[in-house]
Amino acid sequence: MSPNKDSNSSKKYKVIFDKEGCIGAAACVASDPNNWKLQDDGKSSLKDSTEIKDQFEREITEEELQAFKDAAESCPVNVIHITEIATGKKII
Repeated sequence: MSPNKDSNSSKKYKVIFDKEGCIGAAACVASDPNNWKLQDDGKSSLKDSTEIKDQFEREITEEELQAFKDAAESCPVNVIHITEIATGKKII
């Protein structure tokens, strides 16, 4: 293993948020307010994301993964998905 692992700045995962399916329970906001916020329309929003139709995407690092997993697991309608960028493997 290389001692110069660059995992802190390397974006390894993609978070995909399906806003259309969001019911506004705000469990993600309660779980991770640094990355999620409640919008005026009553639905959640993924901060610092790119919108593609009704989905919002954001690439994250290994260090950010656990907070996003917690938010995804707290969502009652499962509209937060996480995949590994290199392999396309679904994490959540």
